[in-house]
Amino acid sequence: TSSLPSQASLVRPLHLALTKEKDIRAVLQFEAEPLIPFPIEEAAIGHSIVKIGDEGSHLTILAARKDKFETHLEICRNAGIEPEASTIAGVGLAAINPYLHSGLEERILVYLNSDCAICALVQEDKLVFCVETASNDLGTAIREGNAPPSLQRWLKQAVHSAGKHASGSRELSTLFLGEGALNTSLVEQLSTSLSGPRLSLETTGISGVSASDVLCYAIPIGLALSQAEARNVSTNLRQGNFSYPAPWKRLQVPLSTFTGLCLALALCFYLIGGLLVERRETALQGHFYGLLEALEIDRSTFERDFRTAHGFTTPASDGPLKSSAIAERVQFLSQQMEKRPRSFPLASTVPRVSDVLAWLSSHPKVVSVDPTTGERAALVELTSMNYTMVKRPQKGQVRDRYQVKVDLEVECDSSRLAREFHDALLEPNAF
Repeated sequence: TSSLPSQASLVRPLHLALTKEKDIRAVLQFEAEPLIPFPIEEAAIGHSIVKIGDEGSHLTILAARKDKFETHLEICRNAGIEPEASTIAGVGLAAINPYLHSGLEERILVYLNSDCAICALVQEDKLVFCVETASNDLGTAIREGNAPPSLQRWLKQAVHSAGKHASGSRELSTLFLGEGALNTSLVEQLSTSLSGPRLSLETTGISGVSASDVLCYAIPIGLALSQAEARNVSTNLRQGNFSYPAPWKRLQVPLSTFTGLCLALALCFYLIGGLLVERRETALQGHFYGLLEALEIDRSTFERDFRTAHGFTTPASDGPLKSSAIAERVQFLSQQMEKRPRSFPLASTVPRVSDVLAWLSSHPKVVSVDPTTGERAALVELTSMNYTMVKRPQKGQVRDRYQVKVDLEVECDSSRLAREFHDALLEPNAF
């Protein structure tokens, strides 16, 4: 932010019976025209709202001739500087005022430098009145600590004019800033011509900056603070045709940094995702090879059949398979399994012929055993046996049971023995 010299700018108070910002902007140039000693078309206008009350708004008008303003910008460009904002020094003093002293009352800030002296009436961080003078004697007065009479008269007149714009009738306190504030003798001489109390610097809210730096660089610090908040943008005279030509220049570095970080983060996600996919594909390939082993299929034979079926002429690679390649092989394996005839194990649960003969040979209705001597005597004589399997599970009917038909021809000494043997065969038994 640059500061226009006193001979290129002016400050005027203005009262409007309006309270809305958009209404104030709409009538600002019309209402400010009688206060400016040159045509409004040749002026760069800014404003600062000091106070809004029931009766309207109290404003401070900032104005500069366009040719003077263009000369100021050209001087900055020749020095290699393209200021984003341009205003007057009094705006910088008002912006830094809340950081200089804890009180919020109206006060006068006197800025003494080697080339100019500024007297500003401020209310909190708002500029109410400002007057500036330039003199070649200021540098000598600051070095020697001797205030010339011309400076004392100017300061007395400036403070008197500022008092007329104050909202109250009490005496205004004064705070000295700039290089001249470091010279105690000079400040004491100038204070004798002022009726109000003199304040001391507190530098509240400014950390890491010494008191001498705050005094010397009060205007540069204040100018930076004045444009840091959006509500103070109205004090910027670089508007319209004088607008800053590269409004996005300040955001280029943050945007470039943000874009670079986003790209780096995306690259990290891409690499991590690639590693996770690779691990998943390796595990999937292991499961597929395990399936081949469970089905007792040779891996090399299966790979050869797969490549032949798909018309691949290049030899198989020993590297890991992609998920798409594994999916193709699983589909091919499924087709091969569907072409195989379905088989099922023949696990017969019916007794064999030898089992039937052994059971009959020990049946009590076929052979009687003397309990005393243990002598065995045949009751029934088996003359013929026909063992036939009449039903077994078939393809598509694997749940069917085995069924066996046994035809026996026997000879007995009596019909009673034959009937008993027949009835014994019909009775349920463990066999």
